[in-house]
This record gives sequence, structure tokens and C-alpha cells, in this order.
Amino acid sequence: MDIVFMPVLVVLIFLACIGACIGSFINVIVWRMPRGESIVFPGSHCIKCNHFLSWFDNIPFISFFLLKGRCRNCGEPISFRYPLIELICALLFLISYFSTPSSYLLGTQWLVIIFSCILASILLSLTILDINYFWLPESICRFGVFCGLLLSFIFSLNLEENSSLFAEHFFASILGYFSFSLLSKVAKKILGKPALGKGDAKLVALIGSWLGFYGLCLTVYLAFIASGILVTIGLFLKRIKFGEYLPFGPFLSICTFLVWSLGNYFWYSKIIAFGNLFLRT
Repeated sequence: MDIVFMPVLVVLIFLACIGACIGSFINVIVWRMPRGESIVFPGSHCIKCNHFLSWFDNIPFISFFLLKGRCRNCGEPISFRYPLIELICALLFLISYFSTPSSYLLGTQWLVIIFSCILASILLSLTILDINYFWLPESICRFGVFCGLLLSFIFSLNLEENSSLFAEHFFASILGYFSFSLLSKVAKKILGKPALGKGDAKLVALIGSWLGFYGLCLTVYLAFIASGILVTIGLFLKRIKFGEYLPFGPFLSICTFLVWSLGNYFWYSKIIAFGNLFLRT
């Protein structure tokens, strides 16, 4: 049954539930990967007493409040980070239902929604890892590139209007990686210290595979603008020290999802409108 014949509310509730479950798995990823642990085995357990959680203690978002934020076995507090990530992921999945990526406006709605959720999950994982550990794992970036190119390949096969889509996204991914790698080396030469991490180049390759050349350029532009504004405010409020290293991955990830969700034209029109306003003043 096509999605247009299904009650929208039912679809949204389903997406929110799946998003919360994926958010629970993301909690496992961002905790275990930095420690070199398997994200599959062992099962979910309390990190304080190693007590394995029963299914009713592992229900996303709900179990945290039923347990009043404490482990049933040892009584130790459970970080609020767990339900927060589950909630954020559920919201991202809801937004994915309304996503209108420019490269896939002519495609099947269900396929776009499914891949939108995959992209949201990947970007959320990378954002958390970069904020906490200044680390963008190559394995996640490669998986993201694979999914992005897979989507463009499917659309290239099914729609004559998008026959060159895969090639565009493939070369955008390569160009993004090498351009950012070069930018990183130039910035290091000028500043005398690393300014952009190697993981950022891999994330940019991921972005190119999903958004294509124009979406990639737009995302990088918005990310630099957003980071510049935040750093300026942080310096003014003395919350950031001059020369302090900040992760750039979260800006790239957030802007990627915004460009994917709203489309290239939306952001181009806003940039042009802002430019015209600036010139008038």
C-alpha cells in the first residue's frame, strides 16, 4: 500500500517508535565504539554493576521514567543522555517523513523516508562522537558513503531523468574528500597547527554521496557560517577561548540534515534574500 493511502498519524507514530529504538542502539554505539567494545555483544547492561537488562527495563524512553532514572539492580543513577538521544532520534525520524531532498523529488516517497532515517541515524551518531571524543569513525563514514551512493544508484536505474545521478554523487563524494583534505593541509600550514581533522574530510565525502555537488557546496558553506557565528558569540561571552579546538563535524552533520530535509532551493533562496538585504543596508 502506498504511503499516501495510509493515515499520516499512524505513519508518524510508527516512525517515532522506530526512531526511539534506533536512538537506543545509537546509545550503545557512542558508548562502546570509543572503548573498542562490540556493539552487538554482550546485550544491554548497567555500566555500573553489569546487570543485564530485561526487555521491560530496556524500552526506549519509557523505561527510564518507570525506573525513575535508576538501575533496578544497583540503584545507581542512569544518565539522562540515554532518553535524550532516543527522543532526538525519534524527532529526526518524524522530520524525515517531510524531507524533500533536491536530488530525489521525483522518487518513491517510502524509499526517500527510509533513507532519510538512515541518514539521520548516521549523522546523529557522528555528531555525538565528535562532540564527546573529537572522533568521526571511518567505519561509520564509509557506511554512510555506501548508503548514499546506493540510494543514488537505485534512482539512476529507475528514473531516466536521474540517469546521471549516481555519477554526480560519486564524483561529489571524491571531490569533497580530496578538497577538504587539501584545505586541512593548507590550514595547518598557515596556522601552524591542525585546524580540520582527517575525519572531517571523510564526513564531507559522505555528504557528497548523499547531496551531490550543489548540496555539498551549500552544506559546507552553511557549516562554516554557523560555526563562525557560534565561535564569535562564544568568544564575546568568554565561553570559548581563542585558539580552542572545536569539533566541526556537528556543524557539518546538522547542516547536512537541514539541506537534505528542506532542499537546495530553500537555502539558496534564503542566502540570496539575505545577501540582497545586506546590500541594501
